[in-house]
Amino acid sequence: MGSMGRVREIKLYFFIVLLVVVLTLFLSGCNEADESQPEANNAGITKTYRQGPATVQLRASAEAITTAEQLMLEVEAATDEGFEVKLPEFGETIGRFTIKDRSGPQPELVEESRVRYLAVYHLKPFLPGEYEIPSMTVRFAETGKPDGKSREIETEAMSIRVDSVLPEDAEPQIKAIMPPEPLPERMSPWWLAGMGAALLAGLAGFIGWRRYRRRRNGPEAIILRPAHEIAEEDLQQLLSENLVESGQFRIFYHRLSAIIRHYIENRFGLRAPEQTTEEFLNAMRTADELTTAQKKLLKSFMVHCDQVKFAGYQPAPEEVHKMIDAGRRFISETRPRQTPGSSQNSEA
Repeated sequence: MGSMGRVREIKLYFFIVLLVVVLTLFLSGCNEADESQPEANNAGITKTYRQGPATVQLRASAEAITTAEQLMLEVEAATDEGFEVKLPEFGETIGRFTIKDRSGPQPELVEESRVRYLAVYHLKPFLPGEYEIPSMTVRFAETGKPDGKSREIETEAMSIRVDSVLPEDAEPQIKAIMPPEPLPERMSPWWLAGMGAALLAGLAGFIGWRRYRRRRNGPEAIILRPAHEIAEEDLQQLLSENLVESGQFRIFYHRLSAIIRHYIENRFGLRAPEQTTEEFLNAMRTADELTTAQKKLLKSFMVHCDQVKFAGYQPAPEEVHKMIDAGRRFISETRPRQTPGSSQNSEA
């Protein structure tokens, strides 16, 4: 009974120690989360540029932020229908800022004859100091006319101050490195046995949890859907919304062309959604994945969509059905073909 009592005491001791460690980590995590809440500095910066019917507006969420905060930058361009807008492209950074998240640009009909493009960037600084959003050029080109009218609007650089989260009079506290604590000359066998038991219990618990999760959720595998299945599903969803029947031709054609562009990106790895129609068609001329007939079909499809989206063309019902059939045929002809022994979800 004496040895059993000692074992129980050891188990109770390690349980109490583990509970104290977990509670300490939980409380320290809550304190850190409370202290890291950013505060708003100011109302931000807005700059607007105009050239004829074309406008560009830059909006920064603040004039000054701290190293613990992020800056939201919005780049908005608007023009009359019949023109396409080319916003500047950025890699992983804008100036000294790192791009943590981005969205857009997507065209949007904001008025009867105006189209707006909006891109939003969430920027993160690294060190305090003076940062600069560099000047950028936004291009406006007449749709479907290589020799048509074009405009360029160049913005000015924008200065953003990044402050440290530490007080200005704070001095770095560098403590002297303490010498290592000597190991005890002799460790208690009970202490060694307890450490070994704790490690074995943790390992057994982890293995049991993994087996339980596999039995419950099945194999941990990521199943990628083929591009043609996604496109066909999106096309069916678009048709179910009855946009053509309600006379919303522009919105319908915006969505229809976006489905085909995203299909091409997912199927062939081409950046179709980010390119203008002219850039996209030029890239398609040298694409070995498509036949000459498929390239002609795609060009006719894109030009017709642009006429409705930007030039105000009102298509007849038979023309709408013809474009829907053209989109379906292009997806069907370019989908990957199954070969003996190939996987169902493989993409060529």
